[in-house]
Amino acid sequence: MRAYHLDRNWATNCFHSKGFTLGWKKPNDYHRIVRVDGDLLAIDNEFTTPQSIKVYDIRRRTLQCVIAPVESTIAPVAGGIKFTDGVIVVPCLGGVACAFDARTGKLLQKIDLHLGSRYMLLFFDGELVITYECAANKRENNEKFCDIYVSCVKDGQLQRTLTVDLTDGVKVCYYNVDYRDKMVAAVYNDDYIRVWDARSGECLHQLKCPGEESKVKLGDNVIVGFSKAFDMEVCDIIIWSQDTGECQKVIREVPSHRYVRPYAYVLNNLIIYYDQISGPGDHFYFMYVYNLRKESGMEKVHHCGDPRRNETKSVYIVLEEPEYRCEKAWPSAVCNATPNGLVRLFDAGTNHIIWIDDIRMILIDNKKHKLRVHHYW
Repeated sequence: MRAYHLDRNWATNCFHSKGFTLGWKKPNDYHRIVRVDGDLLAIDNEFTTPQSIKVYDIRRRTLQCVIAPVESTIAPVAGGIKFTDGVIVVPCLGGVACAFDARTGKLLQKIDLHLGSRYMLLFFDGELVITYECAANKRENNEKFCDIYVSCVKDGQLQRTLTVDLTDGVKVCYYNVDYRDKMVAAVYNDDYIRVWDARSGECLHQLKCPGEESKVKLGDNVIVGFSKAFDMEVCDIIIWSQDTGECQKVIREVPSHRYVRPYAYVLNNLIIYYDQISGPGDHFYFMYVYNLRKESGMEKVHHCGDPRRNETKSVYIVLEEPEYRCEKAWPSAVCNATPNGLVRLFDAGTNHIIWIDDIRMILIDNKKHKLRVHHYW
């Protein structure tokens, strides 16, 4: 009954709304990294000085605590801070990360990431912290970017290092690591994807995926590789079984912009792939959706603006509205990633949506520094 009413409320855009003031002295527009865990919302205002993370209680509409990293400033990482099971992991300059209690702001643990670079990729699932040092540009790619580190958040200790044999000149490609359900996948410059068990350190699969711009994503019992050459305008999508490593399907020659790595993720049995095409003053996106449960081809969705999604059930995309191309705020639509495909629910106007999960949508007014939460349950 709860699921029925919740789905009906989303389909009809029926919600009750609560709002509160954030308390920022200066607007930072879209430079915020937002994470939500339960009723707590953490905002990393990237360019504030001194740098800090504010944690709000959504239900009570109050500021819960302010977290100031104890090690220099927050490092620029793909995806920023991580927030799971009441713990916020903050990557800092100097090759360390700090784990904080999100309700009190208390420092729980300092984790040595064994990294020297200021560019890193970080995953956190409430138990394990997965870190990988990445190059600022392709010219920096060398053997130091081969290792992926698995640490425990409780004691801050390194548990294992996932590495490869360097005798053949194997290197991790720039920003090509994914983590999900205790599994780590990475693309290497020898045209192979390697998949590990993060707990044991065992290499489970080596999967052929050629191309300098190749990418990997993990889904529900599938490994999806995006095979892309640097100067090609097409991308092959390869789907393997996580259990056996057997190739299940190859989707040939999906259009892709030359010199650009594919943007893609796997959500609720859907492969959502989008390609950026630069226009005068704008970035245009052609999005493709492939349903893993069906044998049909990829469905093309034409739109403008940057698609945004969350990590649970919903994704929202920005639809093409030519008359708005000179405006900063793009009209948006909320869509549900269902087992049967991407289903459009309702128009969201020009509001800046910063979070969507199963029960709520959070919007922000950067001019008034106000947060508005739409509760669908």
